[in-house]
Amino acid sequence: MAATPILRIRELSKSFAETDAVKVVSLDVQAGDCLALVGHNGAGKTTIFKMILGLLRPTAGEVLINGQVAGNHTAIGFLPESVSFQSSLTGYELLGFFARLRGVERATDFTKLLDKVDLAEAGNRRIGTYSKGMRQRLGLAQALIGDPPLLILDEPTSGLDPASRRRFYALLDELRATGTTILLSSHALSEVEAYTSHVAILRGGELLAKGPIQELAVDAGLPVRFDVQLQDGLDVSSLYLKHEISPKIGPDKNSLSFDVPEPLKIPVLHELSGQPSVVADIRVHPPTLDDIYAHFQENGNDAPGGCDAGDAGNVTRFPSDRKRKATR
Repeated sequence: MAATPILRIRELSKSFAETDAVKVVSLDVQAGDCLALVGHNGAGKTTIFKMILGLLRPTAGEVLINGQVAGNHTAIGFLPESVSFQSSLTGYELLGFFARLRGVERATDFTKLLDKVDLAEAGNRRIGTYSKGMRQRLGLAQALIGDPPLLILDEPTSGLDPASRRRFYALLDELRATGTTILLSSHALSEVEAYTSHVAILRGGELLAKGPIQELAVDAGLPVRFDVQLQDGLDVSSLYLKHEISPKIGPDKNSLSFDVPEPLKIPVLHELSGQPSVVADIRVHPPTLDDIYAHFQENGNDAPGGCDAGDAGNVTRFPSDRKRKATR
């Protein structure tokens, strides 16, 4: 029997006057998942977050957290995109204030929280002396007060340098390992791809696609790109593939790249690796989240597109097995 999702969103809609900000969105998020909501500005991400937090009432539909109607803030930690704290407070004082609001002050180790976000040495400093990145990390610390089972993070790495971003996502991995569920929004798709398990793509308040990144790539029918380096002195005429594929020849004539439909990935890889006297190196690039995002933004809920080998640049076509036999 499948476990009950910690977060269940059912046919959720929200309208403001004549604007439909969210249009019939349904999502299930299991405990320990990290789901990223991605979409352009105005896609509905923050509005969905506010309904989960109980800050907005849905026009239709419902949000359930552990089977209960949304609004139980002690079960959720929240980090908004732009944090704004009283500058005269210290880091410790701010965390104490939020802990009192949540009713968990005595159970909270503020030093441990600040250490988690690399602010242990700044806990006694006034927040007015913090950089933007430090304030963002302090915001994450307040979101973790009371060990909430569900974290909602709106553009959480805004203002963080690359090293801090890596540490931030490493912390998210640690939290997920202990069962914390994470829902975040981000425009940094390469970051999301590396650290999240599931993605939901929004456009204009509508949910275009949802699921694990690899499954979305397959559903979209996106190809896998192969970059092949041939042995010195050889060119594309030395290579044989029985599948009809259009390669793009590199400037040095002995390197090439081509797109392969997902079902043919392993067969083509076997064919290439079986020609060691011809092939010096193979690099396989699956579709990125940027590719997946662009596909669904352009095609919406339409049927997935096929593989388009393209005809730009210097292109040669490998003959199919049938055509090659006919020329022998």
